[in-house]
Amino acid sequence: MRRLRLVIDMNNCKYRKYKFTVDIVIPVRDRAEYDVIERLKLRKNYNFPDNFNIFLVDYGSIVSVSNQLKEICLSEGYHYFYVDTHSKLFNLAHARNIAILNSQADYLIFEDIDLISHHNFYIWINQQIQSMIIERHYPLLVVPVVYLSQIYSKILYQPLSSSIYDNIVSEIFDPSSKMVDFFAAASSHIICSRETSKFIGGFDEIFEGWGFEDSDFELRFLNHSNVTKPRDFFKYDSRPYSEQIQWSGWKVLFRVFSDVLAYKGVYSFHIWHPKPKHRSTDIISKNRQIFNDNSKRYSKFPNRIYPLHDISKPTDLFLTDNPLYFNISLFHYFSNPLIIDEKNIVVNDIYSLIMKYSIKSVVFNDLYENTKSEELYFEFERNGVRTYLMGKGALPNSMYVTSSDYIKKIKCFTSQHWENIVSEKQIKETYKYINNYKLNCIQGGSSDNELTANKLRNTVLAQYNKKKILLLIIDSNKNYSENYPHAKVMKYNKFLNEIIKLEDKLINSEWLLVYKDLSKANKSNKKLENIVCVNSYDLNGLMDASNRVVLLDNDAGIYAMIYSKPTYYFSDVFCHLPGVNMKVHDANHLYTDLVNNDFHYNKNLAICFLSYLINNYYSFFVSERLSDTVNIVYNVLRVDAKKVHSNVNPISNLKNSFLFDRYRMDDYLVRNSTDNEREFEYYKKIDSELISRKVQSIDRLNYNIMSNKRYNIKTKLKKLLKNPNQFFADYFIKRINK
Repeated sequence: MRRLRLVIDMNNCKYRKYKFTVDIVIPVRDRAEYDVIERLKLRKNYNFPDNFNIFLVDYGSIVSVSNQLKEICLSEGYHYFYVDTHSKLFNLAHARNIAILNSQADYLIFEDIDLISHHNFYIWINQQIQSMIIERHYPLLVVPVVYLSQIYSKILYQPLSSSIYDNIVSEIFDPSSKMVDFFAAASSHIICSRETSKFIGGFDEIFEGWGFEDSDFELRFLNHSNVTKPRDFFKYDSRPYSEQIQWSGWKVLFRVFSDVLAYKGVYSFHIWHPKPKHRSTDIISKNRQIFNDNSKRYSKFPNRIYPLHDISKPTDLFLTDNPLYFNISLFHYFSNPLIIDEKNIVVNDIYSLIMKYSIKSVVFNDLYENTKSEELYFEFERNGVRTYLMGKGALPNSMYVTSSDYIKKIKCFTSQHWENIVSEKQIKETYKYINNYKLNCIQGGSSDNELTANKLRNTVLAQYNKKKILLLIIDSNKNYSENYPHAKVMKYNKFLNEIIKLEDKLINSEWLLVYKDLSKANKSNKKLENIVCVNSYDLNGLMDASNRVVLLDNDAGIYAMIYSKPTYYFSDVFCHLPGVNMKVHDANHLYTDLVNNDFHYNKNLAICFLSYLINNYYSFFVSERLSDTVNIVYNVLRVDAKKVHSNVNPISNLKNSFLFDRYRMDDYLVRNSTDNEREFEYYKKIDSELISRKVQSIDRLNYNIMSNKRYNIKTKLKKLLKNPNQFFADYFIKRINK
């Protein structure tokens, strides 16, 4: 009989409906140590919310046991998944990955069949998913586990009443308790998103049996979570929690997500059983080494990610593991991603690759970077695979993700397309974006635009006795047209030659040509040495001060729109808008337009186009460090100009929470040790200077002594030669006085 879609709150006085679903993942295999069938039967005595279910992975039980397990699951409405692996060593990682790939639930609870808890345990967990994960954006929750003693486990073999539950929890604090063997402040009893579990790669199946596969998963899950990391994040201390001396590394963060439930009084209890044979010390030692090696690799390449790939479903193929392109945010759309470096793909074998992985789509980035990318692109297209182009947009932290079908069918950059899409509300949002950009809120702060502009006008223009500034921006020295004849871009050297001709023509005009080279890291271009170089000036200030802008290709032209500057291109560009910018063929063409002053700028058209890019076309991302691709998260992901995913959650900084109280000592010691080191170096410097002065004094003293000795010997020798009697008389008198 179907349960009502209502669950009871922890205080049993409220009813609440939940929109998400949860699967309790329990891997099992028949065991000599205890009866897995009886322990599965315990689950039906819990108060189960309707949005919960059990996903039992039978990892190779013998036929008689598997039949009984399957019968119980059918009777109770549980999911049952059998894997014929009886002849193989039990692999907990593989069993859990099966559930990750086959479950349809929003959230998973990874649980051992040995665990019991309060009969309302899953009702409590339901509320914590809503309260902590959904509403407060915690990446996961961890249930603290109490390991019961052998004697007490025989007595306690059912979900617990409130009084018994409280009594056992109280025993945690007594180190001599006969009920409790030990307490795991954090455990492998984890509650987390199924999708995220898949996208971070699930459990590493190289681990055999039990041991460290959960630590490996936890480390990767936290590493790719949108949360502030502790110092020395990848550091690992394998000692039990009760033996920790100084908390550090990822275990600190992991335990915080367990402490949350501990503070709320949510625990589970492990029923004692004999140590299984497959948990040998050799396997544990081997797994520990695997985990240590993995940790070093994660530390070296913290942004690399390899999702679980489902071979039974169509594949989304990516050709690079660059975290900007191969990113969890994108996997919400490309849901079955597989990474194969294009270097390892043979163009002539494309068809067999498509058939092997059932490839439905391919994501390309930097299509024009090399000829092979183009060849692969056309070959996948020829075989009917949907292709997507992805790359950096012209605005800060922007990306475009567009299918080739969309580009072909919809002329998305023509005004006829986007003018009908842009709304008045979006126009207001665009002005807000522009104002924020000009105030340097987007790029993180740069020089004052107005000061830069005034300096440029008052110094450079005055120096050359000119009235107007024509700003040349060089943001690429790639000659696309040489390698890709279909690309209508002027050759780079020809472009520079036209600029030199233009400079000659402008000598007697009111225009001053200046250039900023963005591709050369502020190094002057030798070919343009007779043109005023303004590399030391901020780009925004230059845009503000200039009257018009001239470019070879795209990106800087979008910034020109932000500052409402008429722009000239020496190539075909995606953002060509009559009245906003124009294509020129040579220096004569550009010079004629400048002196005739025929360019009447259409600001409204530029704003509409910017609005289309910002509000309809581009995706936007944030990263932990602006200068690096660390912890990249897409605020908004758009594919074919449609929003498919958004993440407006800020990075959680739990280090400011009292949950971090017990771990602050580590940061305190490091901070103060740094201060102490500075103090030590200071006094060390003072001491060294003092010692140096003393050494110099001793050297001077020794010098004086030696000088006096030399002087005395010389005097006495003269005295001996001049008056021998007096010399010996003085000598004997001194001896007698001593």
